[in-house]
Amino acid sequence: MTTIAKLLPMIALGFAACRSATEVSSPLDISLSLSATSAVQPAEIDVEVTVVNRDSRVVQIADPRSYACFPPYHVSDGFGRTVELPGRICAAIAFAPIQLAPGARVVIRDRWALDASDRDRGSRPVDAGQYQVRARVFGAEQERVSAPITVTVRP
Repeated sequence: MTTIAKLLPMIALGFAACRSATEVSSPLDISLSLSATSAVQPAEIDVEVTVVNRDSRVVQIADPRSYACFPPYHVSDGFGRTVELPGRICAAIAFAPIQLAPGARVVIRDRWALDASDRDRGSRPVDAGQYQVRARVFGAEQERVSAPITVTVRP
């Protein structure tokens, strides 16, 4: 994973820290859909993240092409630990944020190959068990997440 891809979530969280704790709810509606919620290894699950601007004003969000370097979703195991997803090969191109008009939507498509990243062994299949998948996008100056979807992985 490139240095830029690693730093982008940290920068977004830095912006989030500057926001008021009493801020009104998000103008963005983030939804997640998966092609399957149960799978047998080896498998791939298609991930679709939809971002809709519910505000009456234009909202700035990360360009969908930005997610080529890091996934638009987060995976955690049954104990709530983050599953480190395999690194991605991408060009170190920084795309400018886009302006999402009121009522407009953006769909980001990706695929989870049910792999995890291991520093010593590289990419390997995740263990059997239950996992929580959440959409994770950057918009309206904060990281935004969806409600989780449980995925059961069987050997």
